[in-house]
Amino acid sequence: MAAADLFASKGYHHVSVREICDRAGVSKPVLYYYFKDKEDLLYKLVNEMHSKQKELFDEYLKQEKSFEGKLKGLYNMYLKFLTDYPYLIRLSTLVHFSPLPSKIKKMSMEKSQNTLKNIISIFDRGKKEGFINKDVDIEIIALSFLGPVGVLLTKSVLTEAKSSPLEKDLKKFFDFWTKQFLNKYRKPE
Repeated sequence: MAAADLFASKGYHHVSVREICDRAGVSKPVLYYYFKDKEDLLYKLVNEMHSKQKELFDEYLKQEKSFEGKLKGLYNMYLKFLTDYPYLIRLSTLVHFSPLPSKIKKMSMEKSQNTLKNIISIFDRGKKEGFINKDVDIEIIALSFLGPVGVLLTKSVLTEAKSSPLEKDLKKFFDFWTKQFLNKYRKPE
């Protein structure tokens, strides 16, 4: 967690191994016992971030069968990520918006693509269940959902806001999104 916070606040290239050790309260030999180098440490942190996302995805969505249940699961998953893992949100922002070693960027992009595929499959289910118009591009719907969620999570990092206002923002977004994009929640015009 100390390294993730340092990387997120100062940037990967501006953090020394000494700073990481000081913040974590460990010696360099202890750090090097667990990690080959600073890049290996970041690689494992980014992998942890994606693993935690997958773990939450499985926890909140695997058992759900209906689209409505899966949509509610997505909301709860992101809310849990926001409240319990702010250091991973900060790390995610670093990964997406900072220059990093190509090995780390590549791994993160591959895992992000897997997440997108999982989200697309949820919205595909919504299309099959009649929640989404048949002529709508599912990938665009998924991106229209993920983009603002990413912005709200990034906002939490940039403003260092407490989770309560962000929970409200996330709830407002989910309500807005369902009313705008899902057939069964739209009011007749």
